[in-house]
Amino acid sequence: MSDLALHPEATPDPDVVRWRFSGARCDVPLGALAAWPEALTRAGVGDVVSEPGALVVRLSAPHTWASDGAAVRDALSDVLADASSRFLAREPGGVEPSDASSNADGDAVGEFDEGAADDTEIAEQARVVVADVAEQVAHSHGGDITLIGVERGVVTVSLTGACDGCPAAAMTLHRRIEDELRARVGGVREVRAHTVKKRSGGLERGGRALLQWAHERRR
Repeated sequence: MSDLALHPEATPDPDVVRWRFSGARCDVPLGALAAWPEALTRAGVGDVVSEPGALVVRLSAPHTWASDGAAVRDALSDVLADASSRFLAREPGGVEPSDASSNADGDAVGEFDEGAADDTEIAEQARVVVADVAEQVAHSHGGDITLIGVERGVVTVSLTGACDGCPAAAMTLHRRIEDELRARVGGVREVRAHTVKKRSGGLERGGRALLQWAHERRR
């Protein structure tokens, strides 16, 4: 019999749910994940960020928590209880650890390429990408993302409002902003947030609806 315990926790973003767990039999690396078991993808999982004792999950379109929440919960339960399940961490900067330097937080960062685009060119593209992502993602949830600057290929942004401390921030920075920047211009080593503060405040409407759904499912 499995000792796995799993329950959802709402976040300020109604499209994102933090699934807290204990008793998992498989290893899950921390940080933004690049790959996860196919069962989760089939259930509708589009992005995953791993935290100590939790997986922060965003569904891929057109999946919704209302229609697919039960399937995601079942898939997570099966995957986490299986010792053979494999999760792969996303390499910051898209490089192998042996080819990376470290930032102040000890995270790997891609090497600086003297022949790549200069910071001015990267900043021009970053302004466009950050503004687009802020309009498409952040503003609808009461948050904002603004460009602070670029130094030796490292793009720094500010997260404010609901984005400050949001568990989906890593997904937005890496999957939306960093990947799009890399497609537009060379020399981007990393996109990082200037400050990220943990939230202890209340839940948004979408989050409360999700918790109500979860409680009803457990009855």
